[in-house]
Amino acid sequence: EMTSVTGVQTCALPICNMATPMEEDPPVIDEDMQSRQMAVYGRESMQKLAKASILISGLNGLGAEIAKNVILSNPMAVTLQDSKAASVADCGAHFYLSEADAGKNRAEACHQMMQELNPGVRVTTIAGSFPADLSGYSIVVAVDLSLEEALQADAACRAATPPVAFIRADIRGLAASVFVDLGPAFTCLDPTGETIKSAIVEHVLVVEEKEGATKLRVQCVDDEALELDDGDTVRFSEVKGMEGLNAQGGLLVSECSKGKKHFVVVVPAPAAALGAYTSGGLVTEVRMPKQLAYRSLHDFLLSPGSLWEVDESKMAPAATSYSEEFLGVMGTPAANVRYGRAGLLHLGFRALDEFRKTHGGALPQPAVEAEAQALLALAEQLNAANDADNKVMQLDDAGRRAALLQLAAGADAVLSPMAAIVGGIAGQEVVKACTGKFHPICQGFYFDRSEEHTSELQSLTSSR
Repeated sequence: EMTSVTGVQTCALPICNMATPMEEDPPVIDEDMQSRQMAVYGRESMQKLAKASILISGLNGLGAEIAKNVILSNPMAVTLQDSKAASVADCGAHFYLSEADAGKNRAEACHQMMQELNPGVRVTTIAGSFPADLSGYSIVVAVDLSLEEALQADAACRAATPPVAFIRADIRGLAASVFVDLGPAFTCLDPTGETIKSAIVEHVLVVEEKEGATKLRVQCVDDEALELDDGDTVRFSEVKGMEGLNAQGGLLVSECSKGKKHFVVVVPAPAAALGAYTSGGLVTEVRMPKQLAYRSLHDFLLSPGSLWEVDESKMAPAATSYSEEFLGVMGTPAANVRYGRAGLLHLGFRALDEFRKTHGGALPQPAVEAEAQALLALAEQLNAANDADNKVMQLDDAGRRAALLQLAAGADAVLSPMAAIVGGIAGQEVVKACTGKFHPICQGFYFDRSEEHTSELQSLTSSR
């Protein structure tokens, strides 16, 4: 049954938060339609997805790519929210709008095609401002949302019980940003998502007994590759003679030799309690959950912490030349923040937020030199207020200044190839937040393709 609310199309069905304990039977999964996803994520993860309700705000080209990927992942419900009208320019990176949709609300204009992607997902729309109440959603994805609204949304998501996951993603020409906040305490159930490792035991030798613990060297059969690695956690089964080993919980693997097919574990029990090994045994990896603590968007902006460097060749000259000043912070989070391209882009995206705040929500326009210089000045002002660990270095370097000027030149553009890449990344973060499978971004990810900004493209841009 369809019900109508001002600016909203929805169905009279309940919205459930995936993190809320459910007493009902698990949802039925269409295994023919979802067979490939089932193979990757597993039945339990797919059932979690089928209980999730997701809000996607901002249906530009990137928002549409995220929505497409999320809808195809088979959640319970997806709400598309947008307050803007479609334009002809949107069609350059938006596969669910046409020129005939110009002037229509973007969420409503692409609603039918989005629903047709997966009839099993309830797709609804909000044609209006960003909703104040987010408690009915499992995950909120914000695209092209102002800084003020994004800060408010993130705070509301963190304050919800249980917390609502918040993802902010943006494309600014040839640069992209993804921020993830899964709340103060998030459990990643399966950080790697890889197949569980196992091996056949050939022999177990007592190496040492000390202070009630027994160090064992486990020899595996020679005709199978040993996939275990130092740091893995394992359990034993079907061991004969040393039956006490079967009763032990997760044991940490160390001194693993893939060539000699053996590894070491330390069992918190005396050798006498384990028994004397005679034959048999299987060793199986125990996938250990990982606890992650996320900080708010506000705190992340001021101090981003660890940032992954996509292309180390784009780092500051002090880093690429391994100068003494860089070696002093090498290996710490400050290295990428202060000298990395990721840290520079973090500063650049903060400057874009500030530019919008002071220009009525508008972004720098291409080939408007004054606006590019204004963005550069804002970046310098923000950087001057940063503490030592978060101060971006070598802003006077020509290459680093050029990167910020290129960011300004493309800030108002959403390019289709960039939307495809970032839409895939953000869509996967939604699935990770729903299922706890695969390690999520923690917490920010930046990348750019400034090398595509050739002299020919620059001359074309400046001539417009």
